[in-house]
Amino acid sequence: MANVISPGVDARAAELGFAVRQAAPADAPELLLLMRDLFCEDAWSEVTLLRSLVFGTVPGSPHTYRVLLDGSGRVCGFGGVRTDGGGRAVILTVGVRRDTWGTGAGSFLLGLLLSTAERAGCDRVTLNVRTDNHRAQSLYRRHGFQAVRVNEGFYTASRNDSLLMERRTG
Repeated sequence: MANVISPGVDARAAELGFAVRQAAPADAPELLLLMRDLFCEDAWSEVTLLRSLVFGTVPGSPHTYRVLLDGSGRVCGFGGVRTDGGGRAVILTVGVRRDTWGTGAGSFLLGLLLSTAERAGCDRVTLNVRTDNHRAQSLYRRHGFQAVRVNEGFYTASRNDSLLMERRTG
């Protein structure tokens, strides 16, 4: 597999029936479709996604984006994390195709992003999740996140509220 993340990570992905690699601008069409399916009107715009993917490929960028591929090589998941160099990180996005729910794909992807934050020296990781997305909130709690506060109208397009969650280590 090209673009190896690490032998251990790649082996764990293979155990789950997936492959993982750095996301690239060429992934944008598939990622847009997946984001729109999962996040509806709250999905990132094409411009935001392309800028993020381009920025994530710049050496030394604080942004890291990963895609998860199924056995046929189709994108079935994605995630992004930003580290700030001051011990904090933000999970920017995480999502997996609905037909992979319950397979461990989301947990694996989130774990990969958390490992990226830990390697960057981050002991505090935050994320926002829709208040009505109980499935995702459960996943985040299993990974040590706790609710901090509700941000009313956080998602601009839908005006839905977000739950700010935080995970601390160390």
